[in-house]
Amino acid sequence: MVAHRGASGYRPEETLEAYQMAIDMGADVIEPDLVSAKDGALIARHDPNLA
Repeated sequence: MVAHRGASGYRPEETLEAYQMAIDMGADVIEPDLVSAKDGALIARHDPNLA
């Protein structure tokens, strides 16, 4: 099972809690959405901006 953005529908997406719940529910893979920050670091975020 692939958990896109963690346990979507159970916990807020892209949070440690959502990832942990997905793992606890038996996910084989966690698939986050990655966005590049201004400094080049990758962050797990669905929307590319916070506006």
